Amino acid sequence: MLIYHAHNAFQASAVAPKKFAKTAVLRNKFRRRVYEVLKGFEKENQNTGVYIVIAKEKAALLPFDTLREELHALVKKVLG
Repeated sequence: MLIYHAHNAFQASAVAPKKFAKTAVLRNKFRRRVYEVLKGFEKENQNTGVYIVIAKEKAALLPFDTLREELHALVKKVLG
């Protein structure tokens, strides 16, 4: 799930509750992946705003490439 709010600078946050993944290692791995994807997307497109990504349970099992595609699709959908 992605929450977006217009802002004059780029800011990103990833939320991964314990319900998402039981161990901190998996939650942190997800957060690092999300940050990497969003930073790359921001550099490519010069987008600004506040992006909050909230993890769903199935996202923990996604390979990095699939996660990147899903996040790109969400961002494009939100930005119009």
